[in-house]
Amino acid sequence: MWGPPDSACSVQGHHTFEARAGHHLAPAPLSSGRDIFEELGGGYTLVALTDDPRQAAAFQAAAGELRMPLQVLTDAFDGARTAYKRRFILVRPDQYVAWAGDEAPADPAALLRRVVGDLGEGALT
Repeated sequence: MWGPPDSACSVQGHHTFEARAGHHLAPAPLSSGRDIFEELGGGYTLVALTDDPRQAAAFQAAAGELRMPLQVLTDAFDGARTAYKRRFILVRPDQYVAWAGDEAPADPAALLRRVVGDLGEGALT
């Protein structure tokens, strides 16, 4: 450990690559060879690690209805990306995980409203 004598590390807990809400997204290489952080958008990004585009499309449609900018980043659920342990990861602009799951929720719009703070009709415009 580096620092002044008698210093102590204040970090508590443990590090994991698993995508968990409230935690910073861990780095991982994409199939293209680029790191995931090179591909995240400036706003919210849905990382969709699936071959089925329908669930990601439900998120895009909900974001469109809310007029919420949402980038969808698709890739395969293999290699280092399996350490995320989830196929869908909603990443905030600050690169923290807002939500993660293996399937899209029944109501993606409700989830997106909760993530950004449901401020009422037209609040996201």
